[in-house]
Amino acid sequence: MFPDCNEKSIKHSHTIQKNGGLKMIAEKNHVYRPVFSYEKSKITMKKTSINYASTFPGFCIEHESTFNSFEKNKEFKYDRDIKLQLFRSLCRELHEKNILLENNINKKNEYKNYQLDNFKKILAKYLRKMKLKKKFYKLMLDSKDFKILFMNNLIEDLNKDIESLSNNYFNPLFRDIEKEENNIYYQTVLIEHLVPVCLSGLASFKKDKSTTRNYFIFNIIPQENGTLFTIATNVKFKNILDNYITHYTQDPLLMLIAIETLMIHATDHWYIKPSVWDKIPENRRRKILNDILNSKKGLFTNYNISIFDQTREHMLNILDKEDNWNQFDNKTKKFYFNERMKLMNKKSYDIFTLEDLEKASIEYINN
Repeated sequence: MFPDCNEKSIKHSHTIQKNGGLKMIAEKNHVYRPVFSYEKSKITMKKTSINYASTFPGFCIEHESTFNSFEKNKEFKYDRDIKLQLFRSLCRELHEKNILLENNINKKNEYKNYQLDNFKKILAKYLRKMKLKKKFYKLMLDSKDFKILFMNNLIEDLNKDIESLSNNYFNPLFRDIEKEENNIYYQTVLIEHLVPVCLSGLASFKKDKSTTRNYFIFNIIPQENGTLFTIATNVKFKNILDNYITHYTQDPLLMLIAIETLMIHATDHWYIKPSVWDKIPENRRRKILNDILNSKKGLFTNYNISIFDQTREHMLNILDKEDNWNQFDNKTKKFYFNERMKLMNKKSYDIFTLEDLEKASIEYINN
């Protein structure tokens, strides 16, 4: 997918590092990822080898080697590494959207041909009955058939998305890499906790009352010293990105919420450590997977169900050991209380002891 490259791509280009983040969270070289089951008409969790996780036919052999610097080092040390990783993420998103566009165009054409064939049979029967001379009539149903209208809207939206991603993100980012321009603005945050998930994807947003869809590009990649959280957008949306980062970097628990929100409200292109997912109670796992299909909520609506119980527990235990509760205002105490309550949901299971629950409840009531 490098511009002006006509060489054949390899079948399995990794979007997320195989030997970095994916290997860190893998168990027996496998991870879990959410996939839509057409047979069951729902999202299910699939076990996937890291050899094939987060892959797509993106780059030729020569251009695949462009990413060797951080593939071998297993971490991102330089500005160019971050930009190349963002570039890989964009390439995959454009690849997926182009496939979706092609599939929708093919489905529309198949449906129209099916309609036309049926109409010709009915028309021929009618003409024979009326003893009229048979003529060929071209049928134009686009403006009358609701299925065609629906598919036309899908195709139009996909074309707009592809055009916007190409013109406002892909091409500018490529110029940043090749010519050292500054068209794409990004920030990275190193979370000093291992969040056992790898994520690469887009989250759309609209500025003011504009109908134009704009994007944040996200990468969440575990490293040996924590979890690297990267967010990028076109430089003209720098203020929106800065406000987002300013809010969520106030507390590690907010960063954890941001990650869980992206997994449910933004993208399903993520991979989780199998044992972490398996420890979540079954009814909560079903709820989490079902919520992925809820397209009404977006990036700025926090997801309020815990996915990473152990990480959340660890963060809260650090707060307890620091014992600075008297320094927190009521709003902060309420936030921590709500985070603790996520782990005490009777529909799932209790991590904290009854003593912890009583302590949190008393503090909440007193404040």
